[in-house]
Amino acid sequence: VDQVNRTKFLRFATIMNKTIGLDDPTTLQRMISQQPHLLVYSEATIAARTTFIQNELGLTSQELLKIVPRTPCALSSYNSTTLEKIESWTSYLGNKQAVKHLAVKYPNIIQNS
Repeated sequence: VDQVNRTKFLRFATIMNKTIGLDDPTTLQRMISQQPHLLVYSEATIAARTTFIQNELGLTSQELLKIVPRTPCALSSYNSTTLEKIESWTSYLGNKQAVKHLAVKYPNIIQNS
């Protein structure tokens, strides 16, 4: 990894640690390999998107920490797309609590796919 990318990665790691308490380098590397553009996102953008997901599903910090690393594209998708997925699943399952439990177990349900 060259110095520029290393610097970007360390910045991203700092942001993820600050916003959701994620500090595992292996997990962070996997997220970046799946969604390299996350390296250029600002702290405000990442904080807004993690907060959005957390609030929309009523997640605890621990639940958020389970979802985000496994679904890094949720941070890169537009909130409206994530919201559409959540609303679609809420409609299908009947309530957000059910969607929350499903998302914690299978985070990819709230991603663009």
